Amino acid sequence: MVNEDVFRILQGKRSGEVIQGRFRQLAVELAKDCLRAKGMDGVRLDATAHFLGGAFSELLSWYVNARKRPDIHGLDAMFQELAGSSLKVRS
Repeated sequence: MVNEDVFRILQGKRSGEVIQGRFRQLAVELAKDCLRAKGMDGVRLDATAHFLGGAFSELLSWYVNARKRPDIHGLDAMFQELAGSSLKVRS
């Protein structure tokens, strides 16, 4: 069983909801760290981190369930393109 299989199994179970929530929280915290390093703070930091963390976890969910999908580098490029405007820091 590969990681993608485990991810799919967890998506359909109640315990999976808890794990998915924790994963999303982790993605948000990592996004906050990256955005702080770029100089973002305050409400914009919090909102952007939640937006990016949620987008990342949903994109990953789509990826493991998609019949046709890009390779991992293509997935990264897709995320960067889709999330790009959120990564710009405003003064």
